[in-house]
Amino acid sequence: MRKSFLLLSVAGLMALTACNKWVDTDINIDPNNPKDVPLELILPGAQAAWSYTYGGDICRYNSVITQHHGGVDRQHLGIDAYNITEVDVNNSWESSYSTAMNEFNIIIQKAGTESPHYAGVAKVLMAHAVMVTTDLYGDIPFSDAFQLSENLKPGYDKQEDIYAAIVTLLTEAATDLGAAESMFSPGGDDLMYGGDLALWTSAANVLLGRAYLHTANVNSGDYAKALAALDNGGFSGSVDDLNMFYTTASTEQNPLYQFVDQRGDIRMGKFFIDLMNGLNDPRIAVFAVPADTTGYRGSPAGKPDISASYPGVAYNAPDAPIPFVTYVEQKFIEAEAALESGDKPRAATAHNEAVTASLEQWGVSDAAYLAANAAETDATISLEKIMTQKYIALYYQTETWTDWRRTGFPALTPSDGQSKIPTRWPMSQSERFYNADNYNLLSNPIDIYAKVWWDAD
Repeated sequence: MRKSFLLLSVAGLMALTACNKWVDTDINIDPNNPKDVPLELILPGAQAAWSYTYGGDICRYNSVITQHHGGVDRQHLGIDAYNITEVDVNNSWESSYSTAMNEFNIIIQKAGTESPHYAGVAKVLMAHAVMVTTDLYGDIPFSDAFQLSENLKPGYDKQEDIYAAIVTLLTEAATDLGAAESMFSPGGDDLMYGGDLALWTSAANVLLGRAYLHTANVNSGDYAKALAALDNGGFSGSVDDLNMFYTTASTEQNPLYQFVDQRGDIRMGKFFIDLMNGLNDPRIAVFAVPADTTGYRGSPAGKPDISASYPGVAYNAPDAPIPFVTYVEQKFIEAEAALESGDKPRAATAHNEAVTASLEQWGVSDAAYLAANAAETDATISLEKIMTQKYIALYYQTETWTDWRRTGFPALTPSDGQSKIPTRWPMSQSERFYNADNYNLLSNPIDIYAKVWWDAD
């Protein structure tokens, strides 16, 4: 038996030696970690990863800060009292960089000049992700990021430079999307627009308008640039919105719905509910669920009320979409930029169109509400009216926190026992642990009351 075993062993070794080439090329390849992945397989995963991070932790935390929601238990009870720590933001920071933005960068690099249509889509998504991230933290890694093992400790770019890079990304995206030829182009793998390049171009223009609106506090000429970006070709209606779509399948459900279903640590915010109740706003029926037979009630900031209304079907439904940028936001950008540029008639018209489109978007109709809130003229339009209606229309969207920081509207009151409202997220714990040399160069990295660059007084 020993002799037979040795003969079999020798024969086996000889066979392995003789088939070395076959082994290297067929067996030593991990099918779960391929060396190269086609663009059409990278794009949907990157879109899903970013939408889940953005529509999950990022929008949810900020909705508590803006008092659209109130935190009533566990982690969100702390956020409601502004106890926002470096640990709270760890997951979203790491997911934003390691998964979403890294994969957008891979698409951009892989597409190169041969597949500009894919590059254009990825640049729009990268611009959105980078803008959201820098608006949360201020200075962040960008120009040195996404180099993986070649640079595990990227430096931090100044937010002013990051915004310049965002403008470049969106400008290049429009050019790429308009290219006459592209070796590969997105189609059914594009979970957001199904490969419609014209809509991606419109999204790039509206996001460019958003970027210029953010920086207009420090560069007043950017109001005109915001209007020019929209005039270059924005959305024609809410049907064009850049959304991430979800389904009722257990693995494909809306992130807010999953959170409320599994944890339920938030309710509607008192400020938001009181505002809508005071205006008899018909959208309250889709934004919230009645607390009881008395109607809708919100949880006061810093005074948790677990009997307050839950979020409604607008975003608390398994197949509810998560909006990245919308026609309604576009019209509010136009209204504000026109008002600040001195064109009050255009501002009033855009504001009225925005409010009307928002009601239509949610399938509600109320002539009395529109007469009271969407019939502004050049004599009655004001920044407060624009921003208050935008705050309502962009419920749950993190852009409303940026708007409040920029303009001071709506007139939120700090959480009970607090003297001011946070204006920045703390830098993540993982950066302090693993990128300490650059982290230590930041000014007050965990101060949630420090201001980002564009948040000028």
